Amino acid sequence: RTRQDALLKELMGKQYWGQMLAVFAVIVAATVPLLFYLLGMRPSFSPWQRTMAEALGSALPKDAVVMTDQPAAVSWYANRRAIWLLQRESDWELLESMGAAPSATFITPGLNQTPESQVGDWWSWVAAPRGIYRGLAPTGRMPAGSILRVRLPEQSTRELDRLAAATIRNPNPAEAHIRYAAGLLARDHLREALEEFQRASALEPENLDAVLGAWQTVSRLHDPGDVLGMAERILQTAPRGPATPALLQDVLCILAQKLAERPNDPWLLLTAASCEARLGRFDAVRASCQQLEQLAPKALPAGLLLGSLCLQQQLTNEAAAVIEPLASAQPDNVAVQETLGQIRKAQGRWEDALQCFLNAQRLRPNRLRPYLEAGYICLRLHNDAEAVRHFEDGRQLAPHSFSILTGLAEALTLQCKPERAVSIYQQLADDYPTAPTVLNNLAHLLTVTGRDWERAIQVARQAVELSPKSAGVRDTLGWAYYRSGRPAEAVEQLQEATRLEPGLGLLQYHLGKALLAAGRSKEAGAALRVALKSGLPAEEEADARSVLTER
Repeated sequence: RTRQDALLKELMGKQYWGQMLAVFAVIVAATVPLLFYLLGMRPSFSPWQRTMAEALGSALPKDAVVMTDQPAAVSWYANRRAIWLLQRESDWELLESMGAAPSATFITPGLNQTPESQVGDWWSWVAAPRGIYRGLAPTGRMPAGSILRVRLPEQSTRELDRLAAATIRNPNPAEAHIRYAAGLLARDHLREALEEFQRASALEPENLDAVLGAWQTVSRLHDPGDVLGMAERILQTAPRGPATPALLQDVLCILAQKLAERPNDPWLLLTAASCEARLGRFDAVRASCQQLEQLAPKALPAGLLLGSLCLQQQLTNEAAAVIEPLASAQPDNVAVQETLGQIRKAQGRWEDALQCFLNAQRLRPNRLRPYLEAGYICLRLHNDAEAVRHFEDGRQLAPHSFSILTGLAEALTLQCKPERAVSIYQQLADDYPTAPTVLNNLAHLLTVTGRDWERAIQVARQAVELSPKSAGVRDTLGWAYYRSGRPAEAVEQLQEATRLEPGLGLLQYHLGKALLAAGRSKEAGAALRVALKSGLPAEEEADARSVLTER
């Protein structure tokens, strides 16, 4: 029996090893071809895909994470980490919240072949050739047909944050949304700008600025070559001379090509109409305006757009001929009153213009522009007290408006209230720390009031750093040095100011006074004589003559 048991164990051992050998043979037979395929073969990509992915590899750092509709091609040929293009935008927000947002996106023409039912709700924005989306901007470094977006360096958002906050607390939210949208548009944040313009339109369907802003944003989104930007710059800067018609005709040819692609693009139509107005082709302008007015009848009553276009092209009489009957027919239309006010300004009819903006204030008390316009017209009419009132009313609507605050400070200065003007300029300097004009005016007023010489010098130095080629800014710093009893430093700055603007009498007068304080009387006399010859205000002229007489 013992012998039988041993024989049985021997037979079972041989069977076990035979089974294991069979399993191993099956594994080898299946694995070797697979390994051969994986090691010796590459995925089947078209030459175009391979070219795109290789170009992508040269454009991105090695640690980049790319969200794309072609992750296999990007991973294989570009040797970059890749993830699928997300279906839902909320998934992107989830990635951001986890600190795992991609550093780039890469979109190929293959995206257009995606069935409509599978198209993501946000793909049109990331595939657009223009605009910053979630901190990613198109690079323009890829061949045609694909869009590469890369993450921009962190930029200051202080001004945008302030405008965004104003949309919540502002008494006129529509206008606050428009100001925020304009700030976003200027920085190429097209999606957010469009959303803000749409919010403004929802609050005020008749608001022309909101409608035009939305049109401009959508057109810019589809304008990778900045054709519209070029056309707008030409319209703003083209001289009124014999070469102008040919230049505008070239612009119209380019716009016609774009309109053939996008025949119902309102901003394209508007830009083309502006060119036609500049050329005096009012039949074409009217046709375009009629088409545009159908798109936004509440914001664009018949004739308003035509009159506005004429005014933009400095065709004042033509604009008046269109808007005056419209103002009579629709006296309660704010946009019409404001346009008529602009026409009266262009005509030099300041009292009539003021009345138009007062009408606009009455019709829309929470709209900023009528207060701003009325304030500056009152300054023009030397009615400083009324100017202060209008600017103060505007300040209630927009406490941080640059235009409102600078107008208010100017009016207070003219009212001989420099202390109040200083406080306004201080607020402006806090809100706009890189605006040399603000810093210069603040330093000047601090010098005039004698409140704080060191503060005046410090602010003036900041202005000089921002605008070193400005004679006026140099003059402010030099005069602050002079008034604080530092004539040598004053002379240095004032000599540079007079070098930049040798024909300004006041600068020569300041230099003469500083030279006199520095003990350089001969040079001082020469500077004062130049100042008198160039022209001086009455008080400075009398002082210069007195100094020269005493010498």
